[in-house]
Amino acid sequence: GMTETLANKLFSDIEFFAGYGFNRAHAASYAVIAYWTAWLKVHYPDEYMAALMTSCSEKRSRLPSYLHECKRMGIEVAAPSILESESEFKVSNPGRIVFGLSAIDGIGEAVIEKVMRDRELREPPKTLYEFMRYCDPQLLNKGTLEKLIYSGALDDLTYETEPLYQKEKFDLLTDEKTSLGLYVTEHPLEALWTHIQGDVSHELADLEGLSSRARVRVGGIVSELNVRTTKAGRKMATFLLEDTTGTMECLVFPGDFASFDELLFKEGAIGVFEGDVIQDGEDDAAQYRLACKVFSPMDSAHLFGGLPLTLKSKSK
Repeated sequence: GMTETLANKLFSDIEFFAGYGFNRAHAASYAVIAYWTAWLKVHYPDEYMAALMTSCSEKRSRLPSYLHECKRMGIEVAAPSILESESEFKVSNPGRIVFGLSAIDGIGEAVIEKVMRDRELREPPKTLYEFMRYCDPQLLNKGTLEKLIYSGALDDLTYETEPLYQKEKFDLLTDEKTSLGLYVTEHPLEALWTHIQGDVSHELADLEGLSSRARVRVGGIVSELNVRTTKAGRKMATFLLEDTTGTMECLVFPGDFASFDELLFKEGAIGVFEGDVIQDGEDDAAQYRLACKVFSPMDSAHLFGGLPLTLKSKSK
């Protein structure tokens, strides 16, 4: 047994410890993990980044920032290859990581295991025809084949006869992003950035840490655009904006949407957005969005090629 006085004292001691013990235990644990990961990143950068990208294959929102970090570190990340890729991201050579097949949207483990097993049992195919000959049609159906094509996994079995126009390259990169969730081979903005960078004040990765309501101008590609009508009958929009450094959630309030040209403000549009940073939460839990006020679309001539044409009518 225990007296009431002793029980109350014991509970007070436990309550007092809970006020700091839990926090200190977590702080110490996180410090050890931070040390381990920093050591691995310095001494085994290729393996560390490959493991990091594999860890978010199913939840790919962080992949663009990891890919950007690889480029900063001088590590090449190659698109998936039916001849080289495994299920997870792997280091093929020093300074080179190959995209994992499991990160391709809609490609199941059964397909991946069959591809890897056939690769071990027979000579790798040299053409798309050879690849199709020994594939199981029940596993490699039309949908799966399309996803492999869009992701670039079959590029090693084909060859280009003519150089691509900018618009054709843009369409191929869009298919790649649809399949992989991000641009891997090349970001379409890399070839177009010179046309808009003079109007940009920040890259998206630089917005984290800015004070709320800070006015910025950022450039990027519009995706996941959702235009809806409020109860008051006014239009507003939410979308994702992506540049070469990352992705950010954006919104356009009804008062600002009226100034947006809906023929130009659409899925896949490229241009510069001016707006105010919105910070939700504090410190490490902070989330950032952008309230867009103005949209300046990029001249389509930069994407499709050619020169702008101006037509003038002669008044009678």
